[in-house]
Amino acid sequence: MNFNELKQRLIKISTTHICDVSKEAQVMDGRIHSMLEKNVKMVGYAFTVRTYGNVKAMLQAISFAKANHILIADVGGSTQAMAGDLMALAAKQKGLAGIVIDGACRDLSGIREVGLPFYAATVCPRRSVNDASGDFQMPLNCGEIEIAPDMLVFGDENGIVVADEQEFIKVLPAAEAALVKEDHVMQKLQDGANLDELYKF
Repeated sequence: MNFNELKQRLIKISTTHICDVSKEAQVMDGRIHSMLEKNVKMVGYAFTVRTYGNVKAMLQAISFAKANHILIADVGGSTQAMAGDLMALAAKQKGLAGIVIDGACRDLSGIREVGLPFYAATVCPRRSVNDASGDFQMPLNCGEIEIAPDMLVFGDENGIVVADEQEFIKVLPAAEAALVKEDHVMQKLQDGANLDELYKF
């Protein structure tokens, strides 16, 4: 299965369906959440960057990354903003699939206007320093999980799930079946059925 087919099938389901059928998929801590107001679907390959609290590393990562990459940033505990609307637009123009920061962003209204999937732990108006490089494409911790370069990243309004691409391909049919079952249960509930008689959690 090529990436485009996998992506098109994933965006029709939810991260919840993957979690229901996969024991291998990792889930980022819930404090890292979407900055967009509307529902969002994000699918791409991890491009990891360790910034050491320096915004220059984020600028370099956008330059180095390729289409369908998702920037996954370990900011070294910095509480200041590592990216904003200009970086979101630059990433979108390069064809990147999203940005994920285990730290702060800023320019929230601008990020929402750009529309690129963008996840962060918090918002801060102050920009971090811009005087040193970072490290790129190495395993790192983001959202309390270990992520290696080029792992597949799937995000929506519920959160972010990460696994090897082959794991997603393996569990995708079961995840799609879970969605069909869920829709069936929803219809039965609307018809007056009891949930405990329909669904075994």
